[in-house]
Amino acid sequence: MVQSCLYRMGGFRRYSFTEVEAYCALFKGVFWAAMKIRTVNDLIDKIGDDRVWRLREISSLYMYCQKKGDGEIPLRAAWRSFVPIAYAHWEGFVKKSSHYYLEFVASQSLMLSELNINLLAFYLHTRYKNNIGSSKPHSIIDLCKEIENDGSKKISIKYKDVISTKSNLNYEIFVDICKTLGIDWNEFASKEKFIDRDLLSKRNHIAHGEDEDMKFSDVEQIKSEVVYLIDTFRNKIDNAAVTKAYRR
Repeated sequence: MVQSCLYRMGGFRRYSFTEVEAYCALFKGVFWAAMKIRTVNDLIDKIGDDRVWRLREISSLYMYCQKKGDGEIPLRAAWRSFVPIAYAHWEGFVKKSSHYYLEFVASQSLMLSELNINLLAFYLHTRYKNNIGSSKPHSIIDLCKEIENDGSKKISIKYKDVISTKSNLNYEIFVDICKTLGIDWNEFASKEKFIDRDLLSKRNHIAHGEDEDMKFSDVEQIKSEVVYLIDTFRNKIDNAAVTKAYRR
């Protein structure tokens, strides 16, 4: 099918097998990116695919950091570069997975009264955020009416560009995201110092051109902990979808 499409696109030109493979991968990627997340399996697959490419890149860079005989300066540069890459994948995974989860919840066509308390608060905040900050009590009348009268109304949850890491995903911001989604964050409490001091702080120092000292043992710890954080967050999202934790 793809070959015939390519013939129509390119006239009589004969495409090589490698070119056909490349176009197939491109078409698959475009189709996959456009596909709506409607089922639990859709969500698990999307998050799983996002996890795989991130961990592959982390592992590839980690293997390079283990190389011997390249001299102290090149190795130190590799160790330093590992930190912002590992951090970027942690932040990116949290943001993408949260987006996918909200997209999944939005596709369930839930009524207002069916949302769990965290997602209810998120829905009302995004819908009435301009009113909530007002000092006038009457500014939230519409909000009160919706809660009181529209419990059986199907709602439309916003999920595009609503999860913000503020490009600085510290532990406090991460917990706020978990609260928004209704995800239990207690399992991450022991990682607060790692997230803020060993990952984010080092990333900021390196990204801003400071001479942050790094050892290979630091790389080992960051790799191990970031993989743990990504996998744990993934499991939390998957379990929330499977158990329908988004519902009351």
